[in-house]
Amino acid sequence: MFPVFPDGYVEVVGEYYHQAAIETLLRPTLNGEGVSAELTLALVPEPDNPNGEGAISVRSEGLVLGYLSRADARRYWPVVARIVASGYQVSVLGRVYAYKRRSYDGKVEISADVTLRLPEPEAIVPLNVELASGVLLPKGNSLQVLGEEDHFDHLFNYVPPTGEGFLLLELRRGTKQYKNGSTKDMVFVYLDGEEVGQLSGQSGGHYLPTIRHLEDFGKKTMVWGKIKGSALSASLTIHGAKSHELSDEWLDAQPTASFDLVPESSTYDLPDAYKGAKRTNRPCQARPAPRAGAGDGGSHAFTSSAGGLQGDASAGHAPTTSIPAGTTSAPKPPGRFSKILMWFALVIGVLGLFAEPVGATFWLLVSLITRLYRRRKAAKFEAHRRHDAFSEG
Repeated sequence: MFPVFPDGYVEVVGEYYHQAAIETLLRPTLNGEGVSAELTLALVPEPDNPNGEGAISVRSEGLVLGYLSRADARRYWPVVARIVASGYQVSVLGRVYAYKRRSYDGKVEISADVTLRLPEPEAIVPLNVELASGVLLPKGNSLQVLGEEDHFDHLFNYVPPTGEGFLLLELRRGTKQYKNGSTKDMVFVYLDGEEVGQLSGQSGGHYLPTIRHLEDFGKKTMVWGKIKGSALSASLTIHGAKSHELSDEWLDAQPTASFDLVPESSTYDLPDAYKGAKRTNRPCQARPAPRAGAGDGGSHAFTSSAGGLQGDASAGHAPTTSIPAGTTSAPKPPGRFSKILMWFALVIGVLGLFAEPVGATFWLLVSLITRLYRRRKAAKFEAHRRHDAFSEG
């Protein structure tokens, strides 16, 4: 598993087409309150997706919940493909919200929204990823590292061109001696084997139990770090859960941060991963012809270019796009007739409240029902449109 620092927000598209998976995951009740969950989700590149090259699905427990939009998939494909080609699963934190309702035609539907805590593509891989090794703490609140100005000569080598990036830092237990001869355990911060600062006595005390615990197993304590700087100075913060915030599950697992990534390249060999059905109700553009030397149907090499992501079409992949089984046509937006009826009924109802209350109440109910119908139809159309933001570009 390759954990990603939870920073920023990216909206997932196509949840409408994965209602069964979301219902299995969250179990919302009909007409009940919405169900929300913070989950660890996986980003899975799908080189064999017939919707188009460069599709990245969002999954939980193997279930597809949606996709990155086409625009986001273009940006994230190179780094996600590199990580997966190295043998790791890209793991991100996300929020899944869902509620169950009955539509105007009597069908039960799941309305859902999936949001990822995903930084910019260039910040997904830590700046020192291949040199760091140890047990990585879960993300926690930000704490300032003290004394980093005394180690700028070392930190300067890690300041990225953007001026900000993520690191994997090591926390070590040490002793500080005061002038009166007394000593105190402190927490010192190391970057690739060299000290770059320390935590205050109070802040460090929250990590000492964890460091001692992992020392008993002969393991290092690693924590997320963020560096901000320029050619003149650099600031360093850590983002790790404190000892009392760690779960028993994490203590048992002790997830290791030690990664060996393949070199950056314009192409990566990826396994097939698409799970969807195929639709034939509407045509789409033909896929590119296979290039010479392309692999077989079991894996694909993908190239990133200025024009977007271009993939090898493998044998047997027809130019089709996917929707769930049972879907026969795309939802349509609310029509003009329902809009006229809604406003007509509202005006008649308001004007007749004092003259004919019973009749006015009827027309107001007609207006309300029509409004609800339009809102649900608009929501369904918008979900379909967001899904096609990927499939049609």
